[in-house]
Amino acid sequence: MPAIKFRAMKSTDIKASFKLILKVANEFLFPTYPEEGRIEFKARLGQIKSKLADEKYISYVAEDAGKIIGIVQGSVRNGHASLGLLFVDKRYHRKGVGTALMGKAESQFMREVDAVKLYSSIHALEFYQTLGYVKTTGLRSKGGMMCYPMRKRLC
Repeated sequence: MPAIKFRAMKSTDIKASFKLILKVANEFLFPTYPEEGRIEFKARLGQIKSKLADEKYISYVAEDAGKIIGIVQGSVRNGHASLGLLFVDKRYHRKGVGTALMGKAESQFMREVDAVKLYSSIHALEFYQTLGYVKTTGLRSKGGMMCYPMRKRLC
């Protein structure tokens, strides 16, 4: 069996990455969101897709046998890094894929900043905590999308 490859996202990955985001959102995010959150997430799908195509974002994918199984994306603006999304196919949970993708993004962030912030879903909270992220406040609703604001010092 070929090893999982981690690499910078290419424009040819957009369609498969977007499909993965929808699949994982349906499996893990939507069950924890009230109806308002599901509507808000779906309203942002166009924005998510356009960010996948925007080269100013830091984007990496995980690929197994030519299939996109994970994606991470973030950005550095005005001296601050933020992670916008991390989605991993459920068959690859707890196999190091998310951790490796986060490592790729954090390595890129460290070139410019000393900390990164993100909003964790309820489902991913424990995962981010194992990577050293700490909650900055309690559970919040962003348009019905339930999340925990988190931060991690990189150096």
